[in-house]
Amino acid sequence: MKKKLKFLFLSLLLLLVLFIAYLVVPFPIIHSGVRYEVIDLGTLPKRNGSMASDINNLGQVVGNSDGQAFFWDPRERMTEILDQAWDLQINDSGVVVGRVNVTSATGWTANKMFIWSATSGTAVF
Repeated sequence: MKKKLKFLFLSLLLLLVLFIAYLVVPFPIIHSGVRYEVIDLGTLPKRNGSMASDINNLGQVVGNSDGQAFFWDPRERMTEILDQAWDLQINDSGVVVGRVNVTSATGWTANKMFIWSATSGTAVF
């Protein structure tokens, strides 16, 4: 009986010490230090929705607004790039690459690669 009481007493004492340590010892707050902000990008004129595809370290975004590719900049907002473009990606220089459907005069449609920047415009390959 004495062993059971001694075990119970030591268990309660250990529990009390752990509880006091929990209250006294500060635990570091774990966080990444990265802050995020959700921003409504809006839509292109006469379009009903938009979806972002990629974002660079400058906060510039590329995406699609009802089939129309766009470039979004925090200062200039949304700019149209190309119709029927997808697989959009942007680098930290603001250069956008992706795919676009190109239809020939005979009606034949091909998937082509394109590159776009605000300074040089669009080039289709």
